Amino acid sequence: MTFSISFNGVDLSELVNGFTSIERNFGATWTNNLGPIGISRYGQEFINNYSGPKTIVVNFRKDGVPRNWIAIRQKMAQILNVSEPAPLIFGDEPNKIWYAVPDQQPTFSEDISSLVATGTLTFLVPSGIAESSYTQTLNADNSGGENGSIVKNDDGSVDLIINNQGTLPVYPTIKFTHTSDNAYIGIAAPTGVLALGSQDQYL
Repeated sequence: MTFSISFNGVDLSELVNGFTSIERNFGATWTNNLGPIGISRYGQEFINNYSGPKTIVVNFRKDGVPRNWIAIRQKMAQILNVSEPAPLIFGDEPNKIWYAVPDQQPTFSEDISSLVATGTLTFLVPSGIAESSYTQTLNADNSGGENGSIVKNDDGSVDLIINNQGTLPVYPTIKFTHTSDNAYIGIAAPTGVLALGSQDQYL
């Protein structure tokens, strides 16, 4: 089975004879900000850190003769000509989408003696993270499973526990369906409270 890589909706594996290496590394580049530690002579105080953009490098090979390599040079240049981040998807992680742009000089070295050309594509992911291609749903049918749980209380309130299966914080999308007239909805979470409608009408 051929390992596939698609960029901006185009399967790059159809243009090459194989990918020889991929550098995805762990996460993105970290930058740490340090400051003076007062009167101490040793070290510095940690202030904060942040994660920057991510670089992904793909190496490939293309067999053939020089006249066959004209088409791949033209086609690859066309595919890489994007003006904003486009979806980059790897065959072993089809549910992850890296929104990337080409970075640095794409290379294509043609060895006429061995009739093998090798190339390198460098992609920059400005956000530094991958996004899921699908959405997990928590409802009454799957409550208590891997997505979390929904518990109805005697006072009419509902407790939600949502299991974030990713590696970064995310904001859930909550959908309400009223089964009867109701003028008030309140949501309380560790980070704040959201109220919709008139509580007096609810009472």
